Amino acid sequence: MVCRTLSSCGLVVGFLGAGTAKTYAATVPIPPETAEPTEVEISSIDVITSPSGESRILLKPGDLSRFRAELVLNAVLEIRLSGIAPIEPLDVRIEPLTHDWTDGTATWTSPWIAPGGDVDAAYGLTARIEKDLTGQVLYADVSEILRGWADSELTEDGFLLSVPPVKGLGFDSEEMSVLGESLLVKLIVDYRKITGLGIEGGSAFLRRRDRES
Repeated sequence: MVCRTLSSCGLVVGFLGAGTAKTYAATVPIPPETAEPTEVEISSIDVITSPSGESRILLKPGDLSRFRAELVLNAVLEIRLSGIAPIEPLDVRIEPLTHDWTDGTATWTSPWIAPGGDVDAAYGLTARIEKDLTGQVLYADVSEILRGWADSELTEDGFLLSVPPVKGLGFDSEEMSVLGESLLVKLIVDYRKITGLGIEGGSAFLRRRDRES
């Protein structure tokens, strides 16, 4: 469905101006030609391993500059698994990294302040790999993370994939065999250009109505 206005999609626009942050409900006409569902290249993938042998996966998208100060409606991280079928469901924790890193040089302790990777847990989410199925595609709604990058609330340092903290430090060897040796990863972003629409007064962002206080 192409949304002609933000309110028709159950969304409102917020404007962060100088001083106290305020949120205003607004109906902003969105011309259909401004719809831009875009695939973003994943430029770097790496694995870091703890001293006890548990692993975390680092993903870094390519150029994200096209989304800055634009309206990010949806963003989905698609991960096609190439490993074995899990005998139990496997929860994958996805969080935005907050420290720059370089493919091939990152370790469990470097370049991070906290061993295992620096993240903003407030933006984290969990996606599930179902049991007894091979060739699955893991879909994760990372819209809030993309909005954080678009509004410069987060640094554009990529994603950290791990297990929920209650499950351990990272993926064990059996869980890594479920993910497989080669991950095919896509980041699909649906956004709207606001350039030329007369929106002023600071950084624009989106909030779903059901998440407003």
